[in-house]
Amino acid sequence: MAQTKILVTGATGYVGGSVLEHLRSSSNPKIKDASITTLVRRQDHADLLGKRGVKAQVFNGLDDSDQLRSIASDFDIVVHCATGSHTASAEALILGLGDAKARTGQQTYYIHTTGTSNFAQGLSNPDATVQSISDKDDVYGEEVKLEAKSPYAQRTTDLVVVHTAEKTGVKAYLLMPPTIYGKGLGRFKTLSYQVPIVVRNAIAAGHPTYIGDGSGSLGKVHIDDVVTQYEIILSKVLDGEEIPSGRKGIYFSSTGSYTWKDVNELVGQVGARLNALESSAPVSVSLEEAVEKWPHGANATFVERNFAARHPAVTKPELAFDLGWKPTRTEEKDWIADIEQNWEAILSEQKEQLQFRIRTT
Repeated sequence: MAQTKILVTGATGYVGGSVLEHLRSSSNPKIKDASITTLVRRQDHADLLGKRGVKAQVFNGLDDSDQLRSIASDFDIVVHCATGSHTASAEALILGLGDAKARTGQQTYYIHTTGTSNFAQGLSNPDATVQSISDKDDVYGEEVKLEAKSPYAQRTTDLVVVHTAEKTGVKAYLLMPPTIYGKGLGRFKTLSYQVPIVVRNAIAAGHPTYIGDGSGSLGKVHIDDVVTQYEIILSKVLDGEEIPSGRKGIYFSSTGSYTWKDVNELVGQVGARLNALESSAPVSVSLEEAVEKWPHGANATFVERNFAARHPAVTKPELAFDLGWKPTRTEEKDWIADIEQNWEAILSEQKEQLQFRIRTT
């Protein structure tokens, strides 16, 4: 039997790097026996990964759909972790897998990374309700309804993934985590997204800041538990087991929840303990102030959806549990430990940057 060929994207990112490392250390014999390749945009990254025994191929980037389709056509499985919001790249990868299926007659598979922000409601829609939802519910149908009202790039991509997989006969699985936290397992980016930005904003302002009343509630899951879900899905695929895919194959992974005010209070407590803030007390700001003052502020839509929205606080991962997923990092102490680790990493990074500026001036 030919060796199974798996392509993993996003190896230099937080999620993709973690998934790649976890799969490479898997004890599952079929994963261990598979050939795993990743895509990178820089030769030095390929060289670094190569020294560690990782097959890395340099490519032109996600905008080169023709190249992505050609690359994917040489694989049996694609695990797409680079982004959930780039529709063209997801479509190209699935089309490539469809080409492989047509050529070999063998089933091909696509595992996609998306997120619960697809269901988010922001300050601009205060009367909207955000209800709890299970991945055994009609998640696809809910996405269709929301997309008809207001298109959102990540949700748009989900729908294209499902439709393209149906058209090509590729089996698709969509993993939809909430806020992911915890130290990444990869060799490049090890900090997550939301919490580090909250910490950086607090440092810039001298105190934690949240938008509006900070009551927006979101789910959360540790990166260690996220990567095991990828491993389980992949294991089932390699075993030839029939598991929900396509419209019914959208998998949640939430293990808890938090509010924007809650996380800022914790950030303030840790920052004060480290003598890194003028005040530990979180301060409310308007959306307009956040867009203007926050270092990363791009536009109101970006800031609102990522730092002021309400996601479903409870996205029940029942499908994942049915497959044997058993999250282990579910305690509040894990959440607090991550905030502390982010503080330490960011302060160390800023100290190194200051020392570098001093040396070069």
